[in-house]
Amino acid sequence: MKDLLIEQEGNRFVVEDHHWRFTETRLEYLAQKIRHTISVFRGEWFMDRSIGIPYIPGEDVEKDMHRRMIETALQVRIGEIEGVEKFLYFSSSMDKTTRTLTVEFTVQIDTGESFSMSVPIGA
Repeated sequence: MKDLLIEQEGNRFVVEDHHWRFTETRLEYLAQKIRHTISVFRGEWFMDRSIGIPYIPGEDVEKDMHRRMIETALQVRIGEIEGVEKFLYFSSSMDKTTRTLTVEFTVQIDTGESFSMSVPIGA
């Protein structure tokens, strides 16, 4: 499947020689879809309210449990994306000064290829 390619930094459409650039491979398409899906909360994007991760409130939940709930929600949501076969690696780290959770993971897709990604959540 093809989609307009979006820069990882800055979220701008990629234009080359005055033409919109599209994703060229299944791997590139799925990597972009995953990055987009986990960068918004479900219901937040007006074009498709089903995209995103569920909002998990932190009130009355201890910090370690809240983080595990977020990590689980991310893994479930990524695993639900058509074409993602399995996780090969998943890790997260929290920067308390910027209040940013960074998730790093490697997934295998339906073509047998795998790719790694690092995505800041909450930046």
